[in-house]
Amino acid sequence: MQDLPGRTAPTSEDPLGEAVAAAPELVPRSPGPPPDLGELRDLIQVSDLTDGEPGYNTEVILRDGILEIADVADDFEAVLVRQPGIERAEGVEREFWVVQSTMSLPDVAAAVATALFELNRVTRSPRVPGEQSPGT
Repeated sequence: MQDLPGRTAPTSEDPLGEAVAAAPELVPRSPGPPPDLGELRDLIQVSDLTDGEPGYNTEVILRDGILEIADVADDFEAVLVRQPGIERAEGVEREFWVVQSTMSLPDVAAAVATALFELNRVTRSPRVPGEQSPGT
């Protein structure tokens, strides 16, 4: 992850690792073992948005396994913009989000993870395999 000019320096050597280490115990969203938070690096992809959505400078891609942590249909946008350093966020598709932030890309990834952890804690009910989220 290399930042475009105008972003702040990362707050630490591994902001995402620190977010994972500080994560609360997650509410299971499906039967089986809890999600492996060590896999978050593979589930959250953050990069500079060089063209496309005006007013946004960062793209966030969430991989399929993210549903084991939280369903982004459950008000992820509102939870994400409450994270420090995230100015604006918009879901283009369920797995593709655009964000405005001057934070480093590793710090944006950490903010996304923190928002997912928060959303996991407030999601109203665990996900049942094959069941769609409200509003989908």
